[in-house]
Amino acid sequence: MNELHELIKQLDSLPNNTARKDFLNSIQRDPELSRHHLRRLACNILVQDNFVEKYYRVSFSEMLKKTFLKIISIFQKVIKRINRKLKR
Repeated sequence: MNELHELIKQLDSLPNNTARKDFLNSIQRDPELSRHHLRRLACNILVQDNFVEKYYRVSFSEMLKKTFLKIISIFQKVIKRINRKLKR
């Protein structure tokens, strides 16, 4: 169980699902870990249960919200630059 919890903590620290999947795949392909190594077994459990997709699911509304916030921040920067140029 400790290996499983450690893997989940490491997955939490990664930035996105692609990085998480790559991390799990690298553990599965690691030639230094035997088939019965606890780390590899824990990794196999997470991959078989499709853990990354289930646990780190990002809803569509959250993605839209983040996108709109980025667009708004870009427009705010543009407007500030325009205002600075007009004041000169």
